[in-house]
Amino acid sequence: MSNQQPSTSSPNDRLQQIVNHFDSRNSSKKLSGKVCILTGIGHELGIGWATAVLFAKEDAKHLYLLDLKGDNFPALVKHLKELNPKIGLSTISGDAAEESVVRSVCQKAIDEQGRLDVFFANAGVVGAAHIGKTSYETSERVIRINTMSCWLALKYASDAMLKAGKGGSIIFTSSAAGLRSGAGSTEYSASKAAVISLAATGANAYPGAAIRVNAVCPGMIQTQMTGPVFQMAKDKSKIGQLCPLRRYAVPDEVASVVLFLASDDSSCELKLGLYIVSKAELVRILIWISLSIDVTGTAIPVDGGLASSLPVIPGRQY
Repeated sequence: MSNQQPSTSSPNDRLQQIVNHFDSRNSSKKLSGKVCILTGIGHELGIGWATAVLFAKEDAKHLYLLDLKGDNFPALVKHLKELNPKIGLSTISGDAAEESVVRSVCQKAIDEQGRLDVFFANAGVVGAAHIGKTSYETSERVIRINTMSCWLALKYASDAMLKAGKGGSIIFTSSAAGLRSGAGSTEYSASKAAVISLAATGANAYPGAAIRVNAVCPGMIQTQMTGPVFQMAKDKSKIGQLCPLRRYAVPDEVASVVLFLASDDSSCELKLGLYIVSKAELVRILIWISLSIDVTGTAIPVDGGLASSLPVIPGRQY
């Protein structure tokens, strides 16, 4: 007997349902009053762009938007203002792996807004060639941009959050390639694995300061960066072949996880009231127990299950 369960809809149908959901959902104002820095937001097909849009919908107070070229800043700013006319926006053209740039934007947030609540370090590049055909300079560039941009975010965002004394959330974009081999080139996979380690070690850098550090690990997402690899897989009808969901994902799905990590949903305090009754004295005592639930030091896969098992090419047994 086959263990395969009948599907009520195709992967493409499900993908369209997801897109429709993101297009129609209402704001919960999860980021009201929060000041955020986002890097790598310059392309409308990207995770950074989708996250900026979601942050605007969720009533962020001010977004500092950092991208290397900034060619699409006007279009993005226009769109964000249409979504949230009250939002404050600052655009910065610069290299997210350049120390002076990251230090400056973090200080700018403190000087202008008096706080920094969220830093989403999303800037990155991909490497596609076999190691035998990859130069040292290319590998160094990939590792510098993908890893050191996150290290700089951790260093200077933490400093800004400490100055404000309100804690905050630092979020890195890693990859399924950082969790398992075979999902990217050697230098790309190594750079993304290092980002996961940064999230784990960074979470312990300032104990007690309420600074949370996490990473998201996207799988096959259709963005401008993954375009060539994505198209090759699509041409060969191999999209989602190794993924239990049998489909690719859209940037909004990753942005939703980033929102969870940026918001108080992933950092909250629960208070439980317990009554203790003394039969001898007939005294009822109410004790409040506070439980802090903080998500930190983690790497959350957003890959449709790709990294959850060994790669398997579906054969006749399926």
